[in-house]
Amino acid sequence: MLANNVRNHLQDNPRLQPFAIEVSTIDGVVTLIGSVDSSRTRTDAEQTARSVAGVRDVVNRLSIP
Repeated sequence: MLANNVRNHLQDNPRLQPFAIEVSTIDGVVTLIGSVDSSRTRTDAEQTARSVAGVRDVVNRLSIP
């Protein structure tokens, strides 16, 4: 359920919509995996995930080509 909430928040962020970001969670720790276009977008995805209730930490494995 937490992973779905994070996915929904990421999808609701217009700056992140063109990117496919995989989300997994274990005990409130969210891992983001995928590719984005800039460090700003990478940071925005992490901040969006952190804003979701129940998220304890975020492991940001988003790459920038």
